[in-house]
Amino acid sequence: MHMYVFMTVIGQLVGPFGIKDQTFITSMGLFVFGFGVLGGVIFSIILMRFPGKMMLAAYIICIASFLCLGAFYFEDKRSDRSGILAACGIHGFFLLPILFVAYELAVSLTVKDGVGDSMSCGLVNLYANFFGFLIAIGLTPALSKETETATTFTIAVLLINLAVALIFLIMGSIAKPVQ
Repeated sequence: MHMYVFMTVIGQLVGPFGIKDQTFITSMGLFVFGFGVLGGVIFSIILMRFPGKMMLAAYIICIASFLCLGAFYFEDKRSDRSGILAACGIHGFFLLPILFVAYELAVSLTVKDGVGDSMSCGLVNLYANFFGFLIAIGLTPALSKETETATTFTIAVLLINLAVALIFLIMGSIAKPVQ
C-alpha cells in the first residue's frame, strides 16, 4: 500500500520545496522503479537460496523503507536534487521487493486452509490498491496546496503506514498456530 501511495504523490512531495521540473520528477520515479527492480532481483536471488528467510526479508524491507522515507524527507526539505534521487533509488531498492515477499508470505499462511495462490495474491493486491487509493485520494487536496505542512503530514501518514505494517508483521510472526 505504501508503494502505491508514495508513487502517486511523489511529484507533489517536492513541489513545496521549489522543485517543479517535470523531467526531474519523472527521474525520481525512474530511480524508484529502476533500483526497485534491481532490489527485487537481488532479494529474489537471496530468497531462492534461503527460502526460510522470507519473514526476515519482510522485516528488512519494512525497516529499511521506513528509514529511507525519512531520508527522502530530509533531502526533500533541503531541496538537494542529488540527495533526493539517491533517497528515491535506495527507497525503491527496498520498497518494490515487498510485492513478491508479501505474496509469498500470504500464500504460505493460507495454503494450509485450502486457499489457492492466485486468491491469496489477489486479496493482498486488492487490499493494497484499495487502501492505497483511499489514502492517496485523502491526501491529494492537502498536497494540491503545495505547503510544507501538507508534505510533512503526508510523510507522517506514510511512516505510520509502514509502522502499522511492521506491527502486523510482528504480530504475525509471534502468533501461535491454532491446533
